[in-house]
Amino acid sequence: MGHAVSWTGWLVVGVVLASCGVRGASPAPPLPMGSTERPAEGEADRGSEETLPSLPGMAEESGTTPSGSASVVSAFAPAARAELQIGSVQRTAWIFDRPSKQGRQIGYLREGTAAPLASPEPVQGVGCPGGWYGLVPTGYVCLDRTTTLDLRSPRFLALAEAAPRNEEVLPYRYAFSKGAPMYNRIPTPEEQQKVEGPPEKRKEPPPLSRFLSGHEELAMTEGIQATDEVPEGWKEGAPVGAPRELVRKWIPHGSMLAFHAAFQAQGRVWLLSPDMTVVPADRMKPFRVSTFRGVKLEGDAKLPLAWSRHDPVQKYRKEADGVVATEERWPPRTAIPLTGERVEQGGKVYLVTQEEGILAREDQVVVASAREKDKMPASMEAGQRWIDVHIRAGTLTAYVGERPVFTTLVSPGAGGYGAASESNAALVKRSATPLGVYRVTWKTRAAVMSPEDDDPKKFWIADVPHTLYFRPPFAIHTAYWHEDFGMPKSAGCINVSPEDGRFLYDWTDPPTPPGWQGSGPGKGMGLGTLLVIAP
Repeated sequence: MGHAVSWTGWLVVGVVLASCGVRGASPAPPLPMGSTERPAEGEADRGSEETLPSLPGMAEESGTTPSGSASVVSAFAPAARAELQIGSVQRTAWIFDRPSKQGRQIGYLREGTAAPLASPEPVQGVGCPGGWYGLVPTGYVCLDRTTTLDLRSPRFLALAEAAPRNEEVLPYRYAFSKGAPMYNRIPTPEEQQKVEGPPEKRKEPPPLSRFLSGHEELAMTEGIQATDEVPEGWKEGAPVGAPRELVRKWIPHGSMLAFHAAFQAQGRVWLLSPDMTVVPADRMKPFRVSTFRGVKLEGDAKLPLAWSRHDPVQKYRKEADGVVATEERWPPRTAIPLTGERVEQGGKVYLVTQEEGILAREDQVVVASAREKDKMPASMEAGQRWIDVHIRAGTLTAYVGERPVFTTLVSPGAGGYGAASESNAALVKRSATPLGVYRVTWKTRAAVMSPEDDDPKKFWIADVPHTLYFRPPFAIHTAYWHEDFGMPKSAGCINVSPEDGRFLYDWTDPPTPPGWQGSGPGKGMGLGTLLVIAP
């Protein structure tokens, strides 16, 4: 393993916290801290303002720059050699827009990940004795206790074994806790019994409260099998320099765990968590991954279309003597193409579908329709990407200019919606999603969500993927614990499926360049994507 290294900084330091994934949580925005410089003119962050134009009409401030992630990223140059990288050895290694900690934080690296360097040599800067290094495509990182140029060091290699797989739909595998210790090293059977008691006396936890029961919807009863080899850094029990104490903390019943590997050791299956602890798999329940995804509007797929939501939806047939119910139903969360025609009978309205002779009752579905031209965001330019969310319907539609390109079901706040003028605290208290016109202010590939600060101990949702903040702590983010999309479920955020979360993350601005864990608007990064949230 090489020389011993200090474990200081291996644990969760500067953890990116959020709260709206948790019902009733208090705000804890995951925004960069300590930046003293505002964005340059034309790059201002306008998404977090609470006094926003009312809807409809959606007047939006001028200065919008039409762009998409692909166009912004392609403008960056030059490319770097793959072997020139700087890695992170703490949860947050900030990327600045200039070689100074007084600059604007435009992104960050996460422990165990690395980003390409523009040059092997440091650049002139201030406030970093170890030297500033330029990144590809932009930005600067300080070589300090949070970073390393030695990607073969035992410390970095151990962290890299638990790093997120950002090329996948979900960066980790996930599990629901029945109450489990998080060990700093693989314990012997004797140590396990001392901490947890004899196996025959380890009881199943009581049912969750109604308040938290929705977090268990995709948890399966099947056990987690060992599918991986013992990670290299754990073959002798723990990486060199691990803390002496055996148990770091307990993950409470109802909290959720991200894990990178499931392996066999000391008579049990263990899960390797990103915080460099191992958790007994028999105290966890794996989550089934939802396969729901929205519809790309291309070819014959176009608006309007109807969605079934939580329940199956009855199909009706148009007969010569009127509309009659059939024995067939659309399954939950099904996209139903429409012709745009309507039929009225007996005080009910039926929508004509593209399935020959088949109708859907209007009050049993929600409809995603293209916005009329006079209700497009003011100052929107041709080719600009933007997102349109409707809270009551539970729909989200992505546009390029006036052309809708993608639509899906989402789960907004369980408490409905609130005015843009309401405080974040008031909105969070009643689990409401704020209406208004915003921009994406910060993106992170995975954010821990908890009502607690820093290192949560009472409750948390681990590494929520593909989080797009627009008015922190409110965000669009993947929900891996339920798939009841279209229904109000969250504490105010907008939940999307894993497939949809990955698509929206890659599609929106600011871009997150290769190796980065998160990004924000600013010099060289452009503006965040426009977001309209309507009733």
